[in-house]
Amino acid sequence: MKTLLAHAVVDEHGWLNIHTKAPADVARGEMEAVVVLPAESHRHVAASSTEAVGYLRRIAAAGGLGIADPVAWQRAQRAERKLPDPT
Repeated sequence: MKTLLAHAVVDEHGWLNIHTKAPADVARGEMEAVVVLPAESHRHVAASSTEAVGYLRRIAAAGGLGIADPVAWQRAQRAERKLPDPT
């Protein structure tokens, strides 16, 4: 089974529309696909960098995300991932 991350849109009629390029080694034709919907349905995807900056400004205006030490937070997030062996 291959995993593919794609952008999808639910239109005004309730249809889930996914349009993405398939990997080159996937056979052409109809196939079954499993779609896993995120638990958080309130996520927003910025359509442009201007919109993304707007989201960041709103987060900053609201006082941020409550992360006192961003460097320590990032280390804690990555601690569970095994890093590649540099040797």
